[in-house]
Amino acid sequence: MNKNQTERDALLEPYFGQREYSGGIRSFQGLPAGVLQTLLDRDFAEYEDVQNEAPSLGEILGFLHKHPTFVAHGYAVSADRGDYRISIEGVNQIGLDELSKDELVSFTEMFRRADEFSLSPANAWFD
Repeated sequence: MNKNQTERDALLEPYFGQREYSGGIRSFQGLPAGVLQTLLDRDFAEYEDVQNEAPSLGEILGFLHKHPTFVAHGYAVSADRGDYRISIEGVNQIGLDELSKDELVSFTEMFRRADEFSLSPANAWFD
């Protein structure tokens, strides 16, 4: 895994919700498919990585590519810790109030087991 935290954090900077790491973790939100794809391509994360019971990063990426009105949220772990990584905790839909039939089916099939799951607005979060 690529441990160049400066490069990784530069990609994530527009999506971080806090200015600094707290306990070695920085949360992000609104991460689009293209940025997740770049993080995976540059080896900052692995396609098979999972956050607890969430789908793998590769599965989430496929969902985001297919449904561009959705974005991911999660956190980055500092290289100062032994568990340096990016974790995706879930997805949410942006800018729309209603899901299309295709979005509803795909979203429900992939994320129905989330710890928090809602359809209006569409949001899934895995603890």
